[in-house]
Amino acid sequence: MRSSQLRDRYKDFYLRREPAVFPNEALIRIFLGSYPNLHLDREFSYRGKRFCDVGFGDGRNFHLLNFLGADLFGTEVHPDIVEHVKLHLAQRGVNAELRDGFNHALPFSDNSMDFLISWNSCYYIGQASSFEEILGEYARLLKPGGVFIFSVPQKSNFIFENAREIAPGYVTIKQDPYDGIRNGEIMRRFACEAELRDCLRGCFHVHALTDSYTNYFGEIHAHFFGVAINR
Repeated sequence: MRSSQLRDRYKDFYLRREPAVFPNEALIRIFLGSYPNLHLDREFSYRGKRFCDVGFGDGRNFHLLNFLGADLFGTEVHPDIVEHVKLHLAQRGVNAELRDGFNHALPFSDNSMDFLISWNSCYYIGQASSFEEILGEYARLLKPGGVFIFSVPQKSNFIFENAREIAPGYVTIKQDPYDGIRNGEIMRRFACEAELRDCLRGCFHVHALTDSYTNYFGEIHAHFFGVAINR
C-alpha cells in the first residue's frame, strides 16, 4: 500500500475524533512518578525545556507536557491532523509548534530538542529503510544527553495478530481492530527486551526499561516502556 493512502487513513481517523485532553497514564507515571528504578523528575528539569512529541495523534499528551512547563513541539504524518490539533490546543490556551513529518524525516533542526517522546509511534517504519534509521533521526534531533521516551509493543500485543513477517523483526499489519487503519503498515516487532536493547545501543544509552501487560477484556496491550539518553 502506498504511503499516501495510509496518511489519508490517519487523517480521516483523527479528523473524525475530538482531540483528547487525557494523557497516557504511563507517561504520567514516567514524568511524575517515583519508582525504585526511575524517578525522572528528580534527575531532569522539565520547565522551559523543548519537548517534541513524534506522532502525537489526537494531541492528548500535550496537556501533560504543558503542565510540566515545557516548550511544546510535535509532528504528525498529515498537515490536516496538525491543523486539527493545533486549533484544539489554541482554544485551550496551549501553545505548540506542530509540523507534519515522518519518523525518518523530522522537520526540526539538529540538536534542537531536550526531550523526544515517541509513544506508540517509533516502530512504524513507513518509508524508512530500518528501525535503526529512525533511531538515528531521533538522535539527530536531540541534544547530547537529551532524553528519548518511548513505547513499543511486545510480540503478544493485539496489533500483531495475524501479522505477516516480511523480514526478521519486520511485519506487515493485517488485522487492526481499529477500523483497519493500520492494515498494510510495516512495523518493527521485537521478540524480547534484549533485542530492543541491542537496537537502541547504537544511538542511546538505556536509562530505564520495563514491560507492561494488560488484558482489556480480551484485547492484549503488551508493551515495553523506556527512557534512553542520547549519546
